[in-house]
This record gives sequence, structure tokens and C-alpha cells, in this order.
Amino acid sequence: MGSQTGATAAPGVTKMRVSQIENGDATSVEVLARYIEAIGGRLELTATFDDGTYRMGDATAAM
Repeated sequence: MGSQTGATAAPGVTKMRVSQIENGDATSVEVLARYIEAIGGRLELTATFDDGTYRMGDATAAM
């Protein structure tokens, strides 16, 4: 996993926002997606129902 230094190198991710995310205070999926991208990952969402699991797509596509 990346570090605050790597995350804050990405546009739109401040040290304060990284701290909030790491403390469980993320405010939206978009914020989480930007943070995860900044540390080298990609956020994917799935919804699980009795009849199956559905991938919601790349969370950053709506940004």
C-alpha cells in the first residue's frame, strides 16, 4: 500500500484528505477513488444480491 507522500503527489489529494481517509472519515466514493488512484490502485464497486454479484464499473468513470 502507498503512503501519504504518494497520495498527496496526485492532484486533488491533500495531506488533510489523506488523513481523513486513513481515519475512516472519507466523504464520498469519488474521494476514495482519487486516493486509491494516487497510491497506485483502482476502486471497483460490486453489488451482491441473492441471485448474483454485479460489478458497478470503474468508480472514477463518473468523475
